Amino acid sequence: MVVVGAVIGGFTNFVAIRMLFRPYNPIYLFNKKLPFTPGLIPKRREELAEQLGKTVVEHLLTAESIQKKIITPSFRQESTRWLQEQVGQIKNSDLTVNESLEKFGLHDASTKVQKGIAFVVSRKTMEWIEVHKHEQLVNVLPPQIVDVVDEKIPHLSELILQKGKDFFSSPEGRNQVENIIEGFFEERGRLWSMIQMFMGNEKLTDKLLPEIQSFLDSDGTQELVTELIKKEWNVFKSQQVEYAYDKWGIETIIISLERELIPMLQLEKYFKMPVSELAQKYDTLINEKMIPKVMDIFFERVFLQVEPLLKKLQIQEIIRDQINTFSLEKLENLIVDIAKKELGMITFLGAFLGGLIGLVQGLFLWLINM
Repeated sequence: MVVVGAVIGGFTNFVAIRMLFRPYNPIYLFNKKLPFTPGLIPKRREELAEQLGKTVVEHLLTAESIQKKIITPSFRQESTRWLQEQVGQIKNSDLTVNESLEKFGLHDASTKVQKGIAFVVSRKTMEWIEVHKHEQLVNVLPPQIVDVVDEKIPHLSELILQKGKDFFSSPEGRNQVENIIEGFFEERGRLWSMIQMFMGNEKLTDKLLPEIQSFLDSDGTQELVTELIKKEWNVFKSQQVEYAYDKWGIETIIISLERELIPMLQLEKYFKMPVSELAQKYDTLINEKMIPKVMDIFFERVFLQVEPLLKKLQIQEIIRDQINTFSLEKLENLIVDIAKKELGMITFLGAFLGGLIGLVQGLFLWLINM
């Protein structure tokens, strides 16, 4: 009886496990569907897929669990180390920066970067002007620039006067003075024309040019020019910011900034350099500052976007659709492979309990027959 009970118990559990999956399709007898067909999992397949997807989204792959993982120091360190290794492989390349970027599908990167910088300069300039447009220029200009201009004004007046002296010493300057004298006498009528004929343009020019040079050489003239420039500079500093873009136009200011800034960056030079050479120069900066900073920004953005991203991915629907695409045989093999040991123990437990019950029954019958 022990053996019979064990066989019945084990076989019953084995059949019960098989009936979870089999048969795959309903079986009909005399146009009536037999009970327990199809098996439990084929019958409730869609519900299983729905509940599994729901369980994963609500209890396993949640925004909170991912965010918790992201802020873990060990995960961040491991991610940073991985990126440093990837960058390290690129750093040993003999390709130029442009060629390396082209391998990743980024063509004409230098031009795109320049356009990006121009866009940022334009946007930031507009934002800055909008914020400070009612403030005086002296209050928004960097103090260093104001001090430099104040210091350079005497040199500027000296330069202007020197350019004037060079001009009037040149043949072009002499011709200009002669033309002015000639035009002056022509406008004054016949009497002045007679005086001009008597004295001649060259004599007047010879007398006037030394006086002009003497005027430009005098200390008083330099002081006068310096004071005039200072006066105009002080007037300019007292104006509001909106005065500058009203006078020159916002587009002119932005174009001037771009024209001065972008060549200073020498972007084309860096994009044509071999990656290995560029990396060698900035190896410490890249590994110790840039990569950690990039990872911090990346994790910060990901942390904030985890929940919206999970909603957009619709993971519950993905899991449900994937399970529904599995064939029943594949789904059975998958579950059996995962729980093979446990299912075997269930069968063994059925056999053990069946044998135990058979033993108890045998003892009971033996006691009765005594």
